[in-house]
Amino acid sequence: MTEPRVRKVVEADVCNVLPLMRELAEFEKYVSSFAVTEEVLREQGFRRSLPEFHCLIAESDDELVGFRLLFRPVHLSGEAEFNHQGAICCRWMP
Repeated sequence: MTEPRVRKVVEADVCNVLPLMRELAEFEKYVSSFAVTEEVLREQGFRRSLPEFHCLIAESDDELVGFRLLFRPVHLSGEAEFNHQGAICCRWMP
């Protein structure tokens, strides 16, 4: 495997990120309540003027090997401030 490359996710990546998110839900034992769909990711991350999250992905040999999700907390003031709370998932790399 080559050294992973990290980049910001684009809408076309949604179909590849969702399976890794589901793997994390299985590992963390909340898959029964996992309700994220491709449409939810597209709507909340790419089709709003103020996205609900930002996502970075790591790729190696053109395969998705990890992601980092940053959520926008809800502020009554309406500020668009992203924090470091969110999901991190990486596949094992030999």
